[in-house]
Amino acid sequence: QTCALPILLKAVTSDSIKVKYIPLNDIFCNAISCSMVIGNTVLYRDSNHLNINGSEIVGKYIVKKLGL
Repeated sequence: QTCALPILLKAVTSDSIKVKYIPLNDIFCNAISCSMVIGNTVLYRDSNHLNINGSEIVGKYIVKKLGL
């Protein structure tokens, strides 16, 4: 089943030069499933909140995607 939210977010941000949609699926998901762990590193402190490790990984990913 495909989620409509990424499609909607991409459409809403496509006309803006100040807002960029950066999907985070590439960090947490592969073709089969999504995980709260990368290698031996736990990324979440509970079912909905990143821990420090997860926040650092996401932050670095966003910086890279923005070209900063």
